[in-house]
Amino acid sequence: MKRFRTMFASIGLLLLFSVTAPAAEPANPFFALCIGTHDAATKTPADQAKLLKELGYAGNCHLWCDGVEETLAALDDAGLELFQVYVRVSIDPSKPKYDPQLPEVIKRLKGHRTTLGLLVSGAPASATENDDRAVAIVREIGDMAKASGIRAALYPHTGDFIERLEDAVRIAEKVDRENVGAMFNLCHWMKVDGRQPLEPLLKSAMPHLFVVTINGADNAPGEGWDRLIRPLDQGTFDNRRLMGLLAKLGYKGPVGLQCYGIRGDMRDNLARSMTAWKDLSAKPMRLNNPFFAFDNGIDRGRLSADEQADLLAELGYAGIGYTGGRNIPEMLAALDRHKLSMSSIYVGATIGPDGPSYDPAIKQAIEDLKGRETLIWLTVNGKADDADEQAVKVVREIGELAERSGLRVALYPHYGFFVAKTTDAIRIAEKVDRKNVGVSLNLCHWLRSGDEANMEARIKQAMPRLFVVSINGADHEGGWDRLIQTLDQGEFDVYAFLSTLKRHGYTGPIGLQCYAVKGDKRENLQRSMKTWQGFVARMEAGK
Repeated sequence: MKRFRTMFASIGLLLLFSVTAPAAEPANPFFALCIGTHDAATKTPADQAKLLKELGYAGNCHLWCDGVEETLAALDDAGLELFQVYVRVSIDPSKPKYDPQLPEVIKRLKGHRTTLGLLVSGAPASATENDDRAVAIVREIGDMAKASGIRAALYPHTGDFIERLEDAVRIAEKVDRENVGAMFNLCHWMKVDGRQPLEPLLKSAMPHLFVVTINGADNAPGEGWDRLIRPLDQGTFDNRRLMGLLAKLGYKGPVGLQCYGIRGDMRDNLARSMTAWKDLSAKPMRLNNPFFAFDNGIDRGRLSADEQADLLAELGYAGIGYTGGRNIPEMLAALDRHKLSMSSIYVGATIGPDGPSYDPAIKQAIEDLKGRETLIWLTVNGKADDADEQAVKVVREIGELAERSGLRVALYPHYGFFVAKTTDAIRIAEKVDRKNVGVSLNLCHWLRSGDEANMEARIKQAMPRLFVVSINGADHEGGWDRLIQTLDQGEFDVYAFLSTLKRHGYTGPIGLQCYAVKGDKRENLQRSMKTWQGFVARMEAGK
């Protein structure tokens, strides 16, 4: 983000919302405190106020001291509020401390619930040797604000003297005025400190936290603004968890939507962000998807069908992801005794110079599974000049067989196979064009394909046909020993992945991939189940 003038000259809007109760409690709906931007259709403050009111926002903010009167009047006429006025402050002794219009602006704001947003520059970022001058100037502004009954919040901005929330809190504490506090700005935190734990930071700031700004963002600390500032319905960062954390800590102040540099239609962006805010403020998502374990983690081949079912039932899994089309009646009987499901059977089809083929056992398996909810989890491998045509033919044939038994087929993207990526599965499923043929999203294979940066887009693309998902603990890259671990291990944020799935409406089964995970099988399954149960509780609590 460029320096002050460039940044805010092109800033779209900072939309403010208000939280009057924890976001997890739908009985206390938010009232929106929102600022708008301008485009060809909203050139004046009156135009902006009209749009914001139409979309359900409760207010606006204003950049700098020029034109505050006009903005205030437009909002008053629309029954909205001016929630912030941004003010440049310099602690460089060779420059003016602030706009000379500021004292008059503060007087005009008397009787309003406006907060001054102070962007403090004029010294190196976080350089504490300059604190005394910063404190003196902020205290001066705070005293003027107090006379009008308004507050001032220090705005952490990348590259400024006050760059981090810790800087804002430090200065606010030294200023020692009840009406001087701090802001938390998600995008700037992500840019500077996004790899640090968020809860301790917000907890330490709570006594001084006056305003929070959020936006859609990718989990990409330090990246460019195009990834760190997006509409609220986009990005991999878990804003629901952030709002749950703020609610847990008792934050009840305004929440802002930062829109700097977002491309696309302004009205559409604002409308989508409002929809996303309503979703954030609704009843918390529940991770109530059936959670089953792959049989590659249950000592298949060593344990009998009854022993595998006993273990799954004991540890709390909903069922098994079975491999192959043989001995299905025996496994079904064992599962039925424990009221468990055969969530899927893992089978394969092949394409090649002689045409497509598949294991004949699939036909009998489909017969054995008639009336069940088991998914036919189908890989497609091989090479051919007419590869897509062969794949479509064989998948369609298996899909037709499955339909006769009331079953569905989910294409399994497997690294190194013909259907290797989620996009391959989607392409073939769309060509097959059968309602009972869909796709799966397999975390380890998806990571192996190098597609992690596109998580949000890929989930959205897959959702219309997404029948099943597999997860496991994983690092971001590496071999299978790093990409398939127990659920409590690995660098990849599986909870954020699940939250994104739920946010996009996924309700289907989720399987635990256990391929080649070392160690005791029972202990591995126990650890993964304990982590899953933690995810369930965390999502229920809106964390």
